[in-house]
Amino acid sequence: MLFGHWLKQVDIPDPYRKSDEMFELVYGLINDSAHQWAKMLTQK
Repeated sequence: MLFGHWLKQVDIPDPYRKSDEMFELVYGLINDSAHQWAKMLTQK
């Protein structure tokens, strides 16, 4: 599944071997995307 779909097609990068800041950024993107997905599921 392309989680970025729920954030207007944002590309969610792979944080492997990246800085702690990148991990936090990716976590935030995944978290926001999951909330948007859940919102869409409850609207139907």
